[in-house]
Formats: sequence, structure tokens, C-alpha cells
Amino acid sequence: VALGMESGAILDQQIAASSMLAPQYAGTKARLNYVGAWYALKTDNQPWIQVDLRRRTAITKLAIQGYSAFVGEFYLSYTDDITNWSNYTEAGTTKIFQGNTDGRNTKNITISPPIVGQFFRFYATKWQQYCALRMELYG
Repeated sequence: VALGMESGAILDQQIAASSMLAPQYAGTKARLNYVGAWYALKTDNQPWIQVDLRRRTAITKLAIQGYSAFVGEFYLSYTDDITNWSNYTEAGTTKIFQGNTDGRNTKNITISPPIVGQFFRFYATKWQQYCALRMELYG
């Protein structure tokens, strides 16, 4: 079930980002299928976008899109208290997810086992041109 990035059920005030290229590229623009996207500053060396789901939630899938630029690799962190973050791991090491290969197509990523938390951060590690992202979380 989509948790509300695209529909707007996840409100703008539940979304935060490490930086934005300009106000029209704020983290609140990172909604799946939105005409536009979140763009981090070029000088942001560890760009992230965060969603507060307001309660513990199991995330089972992500859908991500770029725009005119895109994220090629990323990892996920999660927490219940905004302070003590854990990275999603596989075989004891942080799992690096393969992202988009263009700015047009949607990439669906199954999260197995699911991640459970209230706050989720997507940390981009590779991107094309700019760090640009649109997304949906599913649970």
C-alpha cells in the first residue's frame, strides 16, 4: 500500500532534506510522478531526504524516479527517535541499493526483510548531473 508521498497523505512538514538547489527543488517536491523533483545542492557531499511517518511503520517497497537528473545509488537509514539512526544492512554491512539509470522511468525496489521505524532517510551515494529524486514508500 502506498504510504502517501504521491497522494499528499504524507504532508510537506513530514519531509526534510539536507539541502535544496532552490525553493522550487525542495524536499517536498520529491513526490512520485510530480512535475519536478527534489534536487540537492551540488556542494552537498552527503545529500539525504527524510520522511517522518509519525508512527512506527514497516516499509516493504520503494518506488523511485529521477527527473532531468537522477540518483544511481543510495542507502537507507531509519530510527524511531530522530537521534539513534541505523543503516539498513545485508549480511552485516550497509546495503547499497541500485537506483535509477535515467530520469524518466520508475524503479521499484523490494525491501526484504522490511524496515521498521518512524523516520526514514535516503542517502544518495552516486548521482548523474545532480542528486534528484522523486519517491513513494510502501508498507
